[in-house]
Amino acid sequence: MENFVKDHPLVVRWVTAAAVVLWISGPAAAQRRLTFNPYLYLEQTYTNNAGFTTLGQGDYYTRAAVVLPVSYDLRRQGNLFVSYEYFVDRYNDLEQFDKEGHRFNLAYIIKPTQPSQFRIGASYTRRDDQGRIGSRLQEDLFLTPRLRREILRVGVGYRRQLSATWSSSAGVTYADYDLDRVISSQDDNILTAVQGRSGWIYDASVGKRLSERSTTGFGYSYSDFTLDPVAGDPVFNREGEEQIHSAYWFWRYTFGPLWRLDLRLGGYKREGFSSDGRPLDREGGIAHVSGVRSFRRTELEVFGSYAPTSEGLLRGTSTITTVGAALRDITPGRWDWEIFGQTGRRDPADPAEDEVDAIVAGGYLQWHLQRLLTLRLSTLYQEQRSDNFLIDLSAYRVSLALYYFPLGRTRIGGAPAVPFADFEE
Repeated sequence: MENFVKDHPLVVRWVTAAAVVLWISGPAAAQRRLTFNPYLYLEQTYTNNAGFTTLGQGDYYTRAAVVLPVSYDLRRQGNLFVSYEYFVDRYNDLEQFDKEGHRFNLAYIIKPTQPSQFRIGASYTRRDDQGRIGSRLQEDLFLTPRLRREILRVGVGYRRQLSATWSSSAGVTYADYDLDRVISSQDDNILTAVQGRSGWIYDASVGKRLSERSTTGFGYSYSDFTLDPVAGDPVFNREGEEQIHSAYWFWRYTFGPLWRLDLRLGGYKREGFSSDGRPLDREGGIAHVSGVRSFRRTELEVFGSYAPTSEGLLRGTSTITTVGAALRDITPGRWDWEIFGQTGRRDPADPAEDEVDAIVAGGYLQWHLQRLLTLRLSTLYQEQRSDNFLIDLSAYRVSLALYYFPLGRTRIGGAPAVPFADFEE
């Protein structure tokens, strides 16, 4: 924790500032506008591949965690949300994988005037899990030997209603992806195939409401990343850079109360040079589609995308195609469940590199034992295939966790409890 404070003073300052805002609001006002529903959980997991390697070693590990989510309604129209999670993992046999992790989220939304909205957001995650379907990060589909991953994102955005039918938005985000070995003895031949990055993402859009059900418009985004050199690699040993321009058309449509559709089509242009000095120039299309269908007791979500990605968990820039679906329970009660699946293909920009195919599937079942306790059984399976045998990997894990909400459905805790922050990214 001491290293976290030293290395990330900005995150610590935001946590402190959020606490001050809540304190100066006064006890009476806080009771009316504050929701604070902390929880603790204890989770037992078995995995058949703890290190995400080609051979694989199975082991059991226990996670103990505390999550502190705070939501505060501002006097002026808006909301402040802060969440912090700290967890500790302990393995039965593979003690080299013992770790602690942090996750922090901040969202500050305010409406200076009725037609405008201003948002500040930040998130920090330190973990070494992979294949987290809930994060929707494309990189999480693909496996490498276990890494320590630190992801920091800070951004601001502004949205304004220009007229009864026209609206616009703009934003800027700073992102830093830092990757490192979990243990020093990991195979360097594989570890050199990972690479971190940091940089800025700018975006803007304009939309027009065609009807009560339909909205269309155009958007543009620009990302400018510095690609980290790979320590110890004789080829990828210098700092690279990458710029990506993306322009797209979008359309959102609601088919009555049951179907919601979101479509995005466009193109991108990539420029820059890799950490081995090669040019990264490449052009192509981008596409994203998602649909949600509500039934009486369940909800079906389907999605697919095709887009460029920066250098990340697997070395080298690429385009990634993903298709997935999820079916979840939406009825209130003692039981909740979800099943999901997703498949993806990584197409490297360098024709000398191999394509990678990945499949992720899993789900969870929750039982609310009483007002303060929830029991969750979850499972996740990942499989990755390529002509390069070093990245032919698979992993499976199953977990049983007990969650305890000390404030439960009290006035300050809120009813129902806030969503599980440990599954958010």
